[in-house]
Amino acid sequence: MKKTILLFLFLIISVVFTLTPVALNEDFIDYQVEQSKTYRTKFTLKKSNITEIKNDAFNNYPYTTIDLSGNTLTDSSGKTVTTLPVGPFQNKNLKKLRVLRLSNMQLEKIEKEMFKFFEKLEKLDLSDNKIENIPNGTFDKLVKNLKVLDLSGNPLDKKTVDYLYELRELRTEKIPDPVVPHLLSKTKFHLDVFFDQPGKILRILQVLNDITKKVKSKLTPNVLVDASLKSFSKETKKIIDKYPGVFKWSFQEIKAKLGDEKDAKKRKKSAREYDGHLTEKIKAYE
Repeated sequence: MKKTILLFLFLIISVVFTLTPVALNEDFIDYQVEQSKTYRTKFTLKKSNITEIKNDAFNNYPYTTIDLSGNTLTDSSGKTVTTLPVGPFQNKNLKKLRVLRLSNMQLEKIEKEMFKFFEKLEKLDLSDNKIENIPNGTFDKLVKNLKVLDLSGNPLDKKTVDYLYELRELRTEKIPDPVVPHLLSKTKFHLDVFFDQPGKILRILQVLNDITKKVKSKLTPNVLVDASLKSFSKETKKIIDKYPGVFKWSFQEIKAKLGDEKDAKKRKKSAREYDGHLTEKIKAYE
């Protein structure tokens, strides 16, 4: 009976805590650390009704993990704040941060300076927000150690998708000849960038269109086209094969018609045919 009463009280306290708006500051975190020593390095408060992050929030402990997913920030009038405050994250205690999860927080904008001190960050989760545009350079300081960048569930615009591929390029070994597209290559310096399928499809269409233009203009010999197609990751090949209505040919057909074909006239004819198809599809996805 006594255990049942204690459990009931615990549940009431938990519900009250969840429903009460919380300002994340130094005192609040000190209290959490008193309850659990793990909060000294791993701070996890998912769906805890945190509505504000104060500048002193991360002053006292050298965190390696911060998870604030599922919290919606608001201002003094109760209006949703759609941009993370930069101040709390410009803290020397976060220089050893490895994992940062900020998913499902109703975010629409990320400041360019937001992550400039997180050079040891390995995982960044910004999924299921409402972010459309991310300024070029926002993640550049992270590429040395970043392994996973999750932006799935955001309505990213074309400019941002292009930037994400450029970011991935910074972590890939370059194929020596500059003519060969290597944006989708799989290398040991791999960075997983997750975003919605339409963005991936658009970028693959653009790369394939670039290849066909080079075949048409004779700027690229067979060997370089073949090397370029070989550099495509398994994931990219699967996407091409999964959407025959979009890419028209399977990956093997693309390779045969644009890379393996020895007859230059046939290659150029295939390139002209495919170039028109790809241009049409690119317009549909932009």
